[in-house]
Amino acid sequence: MMSIDTELGDNHWYIHDVRKRSPPSPRPPTGFEADLLSHMEALGAPEAFIDSIRGIYDYSTVKVHLITSVPGICSGTKAERHGILRLRRVVKQLDLKLPEKDSEKKLQVEICTASVGNLSAKWLNGFYDCALGKDTLQTHDGARVVPKLKLFYPTFQDVKNADQIAQDAASNIGCHTRPWESAPREVKSIFHHYESKDRGKLFHQKLILAYNPQDSTQLPYYAYVGSANFSQSAWGALEHDKRGNELTSDKKLTKLSNFECGVLIPGHLITDLLEDETGSWQNGIIPHNQTAAAYDLPKDKAWNDYRWTKDYREAE
Repeated sequence: MMSIDTELGDNHWYIHDVRKRSPPSPRPPTGFEADLLSHMEALGAPEAFIDSIRGIYDYSTVKVHLITSVPGICSGTKAERHGILRLRRVVKQLDLKLPEKDSEKKLQVEICTASVGNLSAKWLNGFYDCALGKDTLQTHDGARVVPKLKLFYPTFQDVKNADQIAQDAASNIGCHTRPWESAPREVKSIFHHYESKDRGKLFHQKLILAYNPQDSTQLPYYAYVGSANFSQSAWGALEHDKRGNELTSDKKLTKLSNFECGVLIPGHLITDLLEDETGSWQNGIIPHNQTAAAYDLPKDKAWNDYRWTKDYREAE
């Protein structure tokens, strides 16, 4: 909640007021409350504080779904608690009527992220399968083709075109898909310029959006907002689970190294989140230009502050 997040760039928060119970509930927490308290415990919040809020608040009006990550390997019955497998589970359970594979022209998945991991075709395909809540998962070993994703992240020139004060704040965004020159062209092809609707600004948001690009009036299937950047560290990676787990197609989650927390908002709830006279859900929740051009390869390079990489000067 610094100025770098709240004033100098685009960002998202989900805020929900919950009423106190009267009297407090003596029953074990369930649903959103249970997920929230579990994540607070994983973060190491003082036990006395967690006990002081357990059963105190009524979460019945909360219709969004918590998606968290904790460092470690998630396998067996724990596999669906975090990261992309948690994302998949929520999308599947909500039955959001996502298009089938043969009609994916009616589906676009977009990501806007302040930090980009070392992307590969294998990981992108696993992420995409989970984002669509697919019934059957693969590890996509040896994959070269990437899924139909749009990733919004600024080039060096995009940052240079921003206001000076926004440029100074750009040290907290970075791309680990490097060295950029040798990254697969298929991976770099999903990158699109970041153009803020607030001219001259950059961003520090983490947004995942699934919607129908052929019908601008249709509400999105869902939106995710939270802390998770677009990386294996934040979301984990799919690997074969020797222990077996039918619910996850015998897959486990590895390479998780971050604590993350966000919410998935089903599309039908979006209308209630918009300010009066917004006009469209796109104007209400998306601070950047969704029609921004893809990178002009090989000319365009993903932004990295010189404090992130020794090759900054050469990249300029």
